[in-house]
Amino acid sequence: MHLTHASVKRLPSFGDPLDAILAVNSVGFCPDPVDRLRELRRLLRPAGRIALVSQPRRPGATRDTTARAAQELQDMLTQAGFTHLRVETLELDPPVACVLADNPTGMPS
Repeated sequence: MHLTHASVKRLPSFGDPLDAILAVNSVGFCPDPVDRLRELRRLLRPAGRIALVSQPRRPGATRDTTARAAQELQDMLTQAGFTHLRVETLELDPPVACVLADNPTGMPS
């Protein structure tokens, strides 16, 4: 495993395609998040995986807030070309949603 901390605006050269990408509570800070996710998808090997985690931290956040955040992440991943989306939820207060998706096995667009 190689862990890299970098801005999504200035990703380093990784050399080989990545097997997996993890982003925790960060997609909402990206300018043009769908475009950034497309760029990340291009870095993944075919069938590589991405996990986007969201735990809404605003006052009054609830299970519904988490569900809406998960749906937004799913919509962005779909627009960016990811497939086989699924959501796993960790029952904290407020709940944490992890949206997992695959890079299609065909050529990335």
